[in-house]
Amino acid sequence: GAQRAKKGRHTKASLMIGSLNICGRGNLFGTRNNKWNEINQLLREKKIGILALQETHLDDDLTSEVHRLYGRRVRVFNSESANSTGAQGVAFALNREIVDTCGIETEDIVPGRALLLRMRWHADRSLTVLNVYAPNGHTENAAFWTTLRDHFLRANTKKPDIVLGDFNLVEEAIDRLPAREDPSAAVKCLKEFIDTVRVSDGWRLCEPTKKDYSFPQRGGSSSSRLDRIYASRDILSRALTWEIRTTGVPTDHCLVTATITAAAAPYIGKGRWAMPATLLSDSTFVETAVRLGEEKWEKAKGAVGDNRTDDANPQTLFKEFKDEVRAAARRRMREKVPKLEAAIRKTRDHIQTISSSTSFSNDSEQQREVGILRDRLHGLERKRHGQVQASTTARYILNAECPSKYWSAVN
Repeated sequence: GAQRAKKGRHTKASLMIGSLNICGRGNLFGTRNNKWNEINQLLREKKIGILALQETHLDDDLTSEVHRLYGRRVRVFNSESANSTGAQGVAFALNREIVDTCGIETEDIVPGRALLLRMRWHADRSLTVLNVYAPNGHTENAAFWTTLRDHFLRANTKKPDIVLGDFNLVEEAIDRLPAREDPSAAVKCLKEFIDTVRVSDGWRLCEPTKKDYSFPQRGGSSSSRLDRIYASRDILSRALTWEIRTTGVPTDHCLVTATITAAAAPYIGKGRWAMPATLLSDSTFVETAVRLGEEKWEKAKGAVGDNRTDDANPQTLFKEFKDEVRAAARRRMREKVPKLEAAIRKTRDHIQTISSSTSFSNDSEQQREVGILRDRLHGLERKRHGQVQASTTARYILNAECPSKYWSAVN
């Protein structure tokens, strides 16, 4: 008989996962400090499939409200804190446009601190992800890792493919600024846990000497890489990119991301450069391209017969034309990039240049400058998020009541 079709969303072999400490739920019912609006936008813009969140401070009622407001794209699995204050809390925010949210299983290992999620990834592949938010105190931190280690040492307990979250601890001095070792007892317990589940710090394996931090303390010079993504050897062998990014979400932590691929996925490189189609309607660029074409055409008409040489002939002139048009297209695209995007890129590059300096670890002036630049970068990202939100709102007001593809999508 005919083979039964699989239920659930058709998924891609490539998947971006991320982790972000949001420092509280913010205001769900207003425009100011509405973190879930920002998270919804972050999932859409960055095409993140699985986002692990810490310090969510959610309960069942608030989770239902998130689904009511943003349920078209976001599906939340929350682990509520066991204490009465409602602090702590970890959650997975899944992008329903990218991942299959059918048949997902979750397990509360440590309420509000450790949440395990099992899901179908792609084809016959499944994925098990552990979201952790470790305690601040070193004694409690050590006990937390011991609890997790003991849990996964039990028989018939599937180990996670990925462990990510806010570890409130670093393994090496290079991950703190100024560089210093964390208490050995807590670090030892963490290493025993990651050895038990057989995962490794993907970003550090890809960047063995690089200094970058997910928790740059605002107004101070100290920073640390508390937020990390660990993965199994199988996942690491097919991971593409590992990044630490500043976002527009109101939090003092950065977003850490990794892009992973399924076993059967072919390697896809960066590809060739292609001229953006939007330039075809740009009168300035079109005029430049036409002028270049006319110049080369006149030269080509004179480079035939006895006047043809190795350096001056229609073939070489055509190649020169293509090279010059490509250079003009790139220049024009740089001019058309919004000033805010250019400022974000310039600030990010400036931070990277200073942080890569050999004297950065011991130069307090450079560290202070990077701190100022990080604050500026966060402000620029917040401003960009605000502009995108305003544009999205305006589009909704203009088109939501008109029968169209947009109307069908939002309804």
